[in-house]
Amino acid sequence: MKIALLAAAAMAVAAPAMAADGPPPGMTPESVVAMSDANKDGAVTKDETERWPAGTFDRADANKDGKVTVDELKADWAANYPAK
Repeated sequence: MKIALLAAAAMAVAAPAMAADGPPPGMTPESVVAMSDANKDGAVTKDETERWPAGTFDRADANKDGKVTVDELKADWAANYPAK
């Protein structure tokens, strides 16, 4: 339970930064999926992303199967937040 609360708090802090300038320093697609994946099935559903910036889930769900995987989030970040 404590881990879930910490994950929610981390995403609450990370989401505004991710929306404005891309992922916050130190965050990786793996860590975002791990923090957001409430049922620990290895992917994130829209219900698990209430703290993500608006539109992020739909944009990242490349194959439109209703789940965002680490690979999909990596591709989304590469396309939308190129290295500076």
